[in-house]
Amino acid sequence: MIQRIILTALLLTAVVVCPAQAPGDTVFLDLDHCRSLAIENNNKLKIAECRSQAATELRKSVSTRYFGEFGLAGQYQYSNRQISLFNRDMFLPVVPFWAIDQETGTLRTDILENPLLNGIVANPFTGEIFYDTEGNPAFLLYSYLPSEQLKFGTHHNFMFGPSFIQPLYLGGKIRNMVKVARAGEEIAKLKQDIDYDDVIFNTDEAYWRCVSVQEQRNLAVLYHGLLKKLLADVENYYSEGIITYNDVLKVKIKLNEAELNLLKADNGYALSQMALLQIIGISYDTPIRLDTQTGEMPVLPNPSGAYELALSGRKELQILDQTLLLSEAQQNIALSRFLPNITASANYLFVNPNPYNGFEKEFGDDWSLGLTVQIPLFHWGDRLHTLRATRKINEVALLMKKDAEEMIRLELEQSWYVFTEAVKKYDLCEKALIQASENLRMSQDSWQEGMIKLSDLLEAQVIWQQAYSELIQSKTDLKMQEINYRRKTGLPLMK
Repeated sequence: MIQRIILTALLLTAVVVCPAQAPGDTVFLDLDHCRSLAIENNNKLKIAECRSQAATELRKSVSTRYFGEFGLAGQYQYSNRQISLFNRDMFLPVVPFWAIDQETGTLRTDILENPLLNGIVANPFTGEIFYDTEGNPAFLLYSYLPSEQLKFGTHHNFMFGPSFIQPLYLGGKIRNMVKVARAGEEIAKLKQDIDYDDVIFNTDEAYWRCVSVQEQRNLAVLYHGLLKKLLADVENYYSEGIITYNDVLKVKIKLNEAELNLLKADNGYALSQMALLQIIGISYDTPIRLDTQTGEMPVLPNPSGAYELALSGRKELQILDQTLLLSEAQQNIALSRFLPNITASANYLFVNPNPYNGFEKEFGDDWSLGLTVQIPLFHWGDRLHTLRATRKINEVALLMKKDAEEMIRLELEQSWYVFTEAVKKYDLCEKALIQASENLRMSQDSWQEGMIKLSDLLEAQVIWQQAYSELIQSKTDLKMQEINYRRKTGLPLMK
């Protein structure tokens, strides 16, 4: 009678009592706590966060190319030779001062009347004046210019100054480079979200597997307790001569099997705990106890209603959208190589020796403004081939997106069928456990009244144990199919 009361209470409440633990030794964890720990301690998410931040910084870096670039350059040069204007000594003709009209600054015409007397080169026989290439008369006077005195420059030369270059028009290259960087940033963030969902999914899978093993272990403990109680009753009946020793052996065999299954359950529970603890980042030797409550039955949209959600919520499709934008921007960058580039520049220069003051050993300054126009003309088809390649890459991105949309519809249908099957299986397992519990109760009463054999009671216990085990497994399957379907639809995994 006591056994029946205990059994009935356990079956009706579906509560399994864990072995006693010392206060403070066991850590109680629910699903939300495990998710939080996994997110906090997962290195994969930390890596994804770093990559996302790197993509953001790269986008910011590319955006700065709209603005001009300031620079400061300096140069020191040692020269072993000086610059010489002439390779030899020079004798240059000189126009005497008296041959110049002081009022007009032009050559006096009267001196041409008597060239030999006025120092003009002329034929001594004919008196014909010799003229230079510019039509000027040649004088007999010369100035001596030694080449050694016409050298300039020093061994030590210095040059430094600031500069500024401002792009004015690059064919849209910078704008499209920013688009590429922005798409890369969005892709990095979306991949981070996918990794986030992976961590949540893997945590849920490990959590519910551990819950399942924990409940299977507790069921093994309960079943083992039932057999021990039954063995005590059977041995009492045998001592009273009510049953044969063969019945005692049947119970002992079942008890041995239960002890072996309990050992397997203990090992499985330890391994599943280690797997969960590894995911959430807790030490393997930490004793834990999990919340086994599943909550309300999930209500999820059917595939017809979930398809539109998936098109807007699936991170994979969003990545393909950004990939398409990226390929279009790359195509425009390739097209910009056919267009001219216009840049403005400004420079301020300090040099020593000073070329503006006879190459004295002092710093001289100079500034300049400029406008540069580069027009590409011909490069053996390089730009054309690159443009064609980017167009094909863009075409590939379009086809990949189309295939992904078709695949999502198929995934939704498949996942929905599996989910609805899990719901039906859970309902059937609940009914089966109720029926198996009632069958066990009736078999217990009938055996105590001598109306059935002990083997029938043992069979009823096995049926109940199997029904209970299948209910535990179906509960786990239902939770995993729920989160899998939510993922396929693009719904948040954490409610």
